[in-house]
Amino acid sequence: MGDGADPFTDRDYGRTGAWIHQRFCHDQGIFKGMTVMDDATVSINRHVTRIILLIQVVLFVMWAFTSAKPFLAGLILGGMVSLYFFHTLARRICLMREMTLSGDGRRVGTGIGFRILMVAICLIGISKVPEHVNVVGFLLGLPMSGAVLAFVLLRNERHR
Repeated sequence: MGDGADPFTDRDYGRTGAWIHQRFCHDQGIFKGMTVMDDATVSINRHVTRIILLIQVVLFVMWAFTSAKPFLAGLILGGMVSLYFFHTLARRICLMREMTLSGDGRRVGTGIGFRILMVAICLIGISKVPEHVNVVGFLLGLPMSGAVLAFVLLRNERHR
């Protein structure tokens, strides 16, 4: 890769992984100045995203064919919010690492205020339509990315 070749042709990210890597981690072209994630972080993000999306598809199929629609809708909504939180937190952590290594005195937060606000807005929206989305399902779906991340990290430790 030191010969100036495009880094995306030198790595095997797959179609989805290449898009995620280019969108969130590439520091050339229109993405100049964005956070650069190392290969291990990109790999973990890719695995977590794929597993959560697979879980979401299974939940959606279950939602379509069962009578527990409000609970499953809450799980789906909570899982999608969890996935969004996962990606924003991963990006913020990489940004913090870059700021620390560069010696820049600026501080970068983790965005906890925005995450609390987003959950509050979702809960208010759910309270308006409780017959369609269950609050308990939503709250159980929120830690989905943390659980999947723990699974991926434990699986990676075992394979070493």
